[in-house]
Amino acid sequence: KKQEFDLSFLINITLIGVWLFHLVWEANQRYILFVTPLMIMSAMYGFKFLVELLYTKDKVPVIKQTTRKPFLIVCFVVFMLSLVTIIYGVKPIAIDKQNTNHYLVNQSYAYLQVPVNSKNAVTQTFKADENFNNIGIYVLEAPNEDNKYKIRITNKDENKIISEKVYSASSFEAGEYFPIEVNENPKKKTEYSIQILSTKGNKGEALMLGKYQQKGFDLYSDGAMYINGKNQINEDIGFEVTETTNSPLIPWYSYLLIFISFVGVISLSFLTFKQKKD
Repeated sequence: KKQEFDLSFLINITLIGVWLFHLVWEANQRYILFVTPLMIMSAMYGFKFLVELLYTKDKVPVIKQTTRKPFLIVCFVVFMLSLVTIIYGVKPIAIDKQNTNHYLVNQSYAYLQVPVNSKNAVTQTFKADENFNNIGIYVLEAPNEDNKYKIRITNKDENKIISEKVYSASSFEAGEYFPIEVNENPKKKTEYSIQILSTKGNKGEALMLGKYQQKGFDLYSDGAMYINGKNQINEDIGFEVTETTNSPLIPWYSYLLIFISFVGVISLSFLTFKQKKD
């Protein structure tokens, strides 16, 4: 039996392939933007097919002619609700600013304890070639309330201290990243160091940092952890280096483009359904 396949069929096969790839391979969502125009085209072909299926004389109608008007009214209501939702989303999505983190380093595996006390000064190195303004150090256990700790951030290539402050024990929270604000704009790939040492107290519980250790494998190869200046092979503390910006989720002009595209789809859908009766 001879079968014919039109463009609509080929487009839908493409969309199914993209959906399966995204589902199985866990692709980055931005890749699916390449086929967004095909999705819109396929939607229009789908509307056209639905109209022909329901209202063409040559085919058996799925619903009665008397239900045509209510069906179109329901579609109109759905589209209007979607339009209102898009308009309502302008402020939280395209106007209100939110903190967004761009990670240069995200060494989040940190389940072993590294004590910081009078006997142990901990240093972690890392490299960066992009701007960053925040460094987070993962704390496994908070120290005794009488203890104090100095944290020094150094640009090793220029031998320049970019941050050096003493923090009380109450500044640290167990299970959280301790934030340090900096403002670095490296011109090239630059090596930095984070040094944490005890300056006062050492009574009771010490500050416990989190670290990762795996024999024969270095999870973060661009840096290393040192205890009292001695390199701890294949070990790194839990830390992150980020560029934190305060901006809307998407620019207003991108949201406007989405709005225009949606209105265009609604208009084309209306023209597709508005066909003369045979």
